[in-house]
Amino acid sequence: MEEGSARGVHTLTGLRQEVEVEGGRHVVEIRRVDARIDEDGKLRIRVEAVADGVEMEREYTFFRDRGNRTSGRVSTWTRAPGGREEDLKRLKALSTVIFGEAGSEVAGGRELRYTRRHLEYATRFREVKEAAERWLRGG
Repeated sequence: MEEGSARGVHTLTGLRQEVEVEGGRHVVEIRRVDARIDEDGKLRIRVEAVADGVEMEREYTFFRDRGNRTSGRVSTWTRAPGGREEDLKRLKALSTVIFGEAGSEVAGGRELRYTRRHLEYATRFREVKEAAERWLRGG
């Protein structure tokens, strides 16, 4: 959390960034971001974006596992333009903008997973900061 706070708070909404993922260049534009703690105590970060010209709407879900470690995940979609493989590339690019890196690919590319480090990076953004810091404190 201190790392995000030390850098100041930036705005994700309206951000347009070119990132390199797996040797390819991708253009990501963030349209809308909302972060909230749900009734089950999970942190949900909903993102509307355009990656490589394709509109995306995804929800990243963070929870505490049995060891009370922070874990997060987002699923890829087979019905996305270009199928799961292309969706995975766009999702990695989007994740790089929000979390500083793509996350770990699991289950044959069906989802990306994140750790506390990723979430702490995201606290540098105004739309995520308050809910994420409250969730990380356990509130």
